[in-house]
Amino acid sequence: MKKWYLLFLCISYIGFSQELALVMLDGKYGYINKQGDIQIQPTFYDANSFSEGLASVKLDKKGQWGFINTKGEVVVEPAFERVKSFSQGLCVIFENKEWKYIDQKGDFVSSPDTHKIYEYQEGGVALISKYNKYGLTDINRKTIVEPTYNSIKDFEGGIAVAQTDMGAGAINQKGEIVVDFVYQKLYSFIDGFARAKKNDKWGIIDETGKVIVPFDYDDIGDYSNGVVWVKKVEEFGIVTDGVYTPILGATKMYDFMGEEYAMVKVVDKMGFIDRTGKWIIEPRFDKVKPFENGVAAVFENNAWGFMHSGGKFVIQPEYRDVLPFSKEGLAGVKKELWGFINKEGKLIVPTEYKVKTKIFGIKKKESSFVDGLVMIGKDKKWAFMKLDGTILGNKWFDKIELFQ
Repeated sequence: MKKWYLLFLCISYIGFSQELALVMLDGKYGYINKQGDIQIQPTFYDANSFSEGLASVKLDKKGQWGFINTKGEVVVEPAFERVKSFSQGLCVIFENKEWKYIDQKGDFVSSPDTHKIYEYQEGGVALISKYNKYGLTDINRKTIVEPTYNSIKDFEGGIAVAQTDMGAGAINQKGEIVVDFVYQKLYSFIDGFARAKKNDKWGIIDETGKVIVPFDYDDIGDYSNGVVWVKKVEEFGIVTDGVYTPILGATKMYDFMGEEYAMVKVVDKMGFIDRTGKWIIEPRFDKVKPFENGVAAVFENNAWGFMHSGGKFVIQPEYRDVLPFSKEGLAGVKKELWGFINKEGKLIVPTEYKVKTKIFGIKKKESSFVDGLVMIGKDKKWAFMKLDGTILGNKWFDKIELFQ
């Protein structure tokens, strides 16, 4: 039975490649495709974005929730008071004062031995709980780990930070201990590394518990490509490939976040250092934003502009606010409203729109364009704009959400 269920999941996931976006038109919800065509007519009183090929919809105000597929066909009849999204082929729904699981056909499946129902995570595991203790169950609702932990955080890359009375550590999706429970505090792993506190000092460990940066510091940032900022008493510095370098005068430091340069504050001014601790842009700006795609936004004379790592402006400060350059080479710029410029500073899209941005991942990087589209608003309507400044499908809506 287990093999057949996993096969069903694999076959189901093949159909998820088509991306649809939730839109509202004339007070009703529907969905459009990446060409801007209306794929599912706006006929629903309420609806949510697609997840694993299914979206929850509500036909009228007093109605129940059901699910449709990407063709708009009802595959799970509206019968539930509340629903969450499908994950790993199962969805948590609320019916008759009880949370339960259903499969993609709408059939109820057995619940694990738990006092509370949780959504499934990556790798087909879900939390279970009893008397404020937490464990794990697999996709077949078989207990992997009895509820013995004080807490278990979400899995990231197959690893979850957990807490016992003895301390914090980490487990994998089989419930095996991969990092011993010896830490006062342990943050979630990012790209295989985590901040950890032991004996009142901070360091960095990897997913096996190996110490990457020794526990010598009073504060520490997120480890990224071999470098991390640290604090000793009142002195800030960086550790690069195991070598400590003080950053004289620094009063606040920021993570490298996968980039070659990091923001540093000296009293009330900000600049940038490289991985060796060398200043590439001296701390002379009131505000700055992280480097992305080769340039950083800086605030000077009450306006934002863009500067490259050599310390020269590529876009002179003239804007009230800016968004980082996308990988396609466009940046959002704001005067009264938002528009977009290229890396030569040419205005590609006039500054006459509202813009919805997206925050991505644990590192919380802000982005405007996602897969070549940006959500823009004008005159209380919203649309998707393409890189050339044209409107996707030449259609405007009351509300829009990202493609899923």
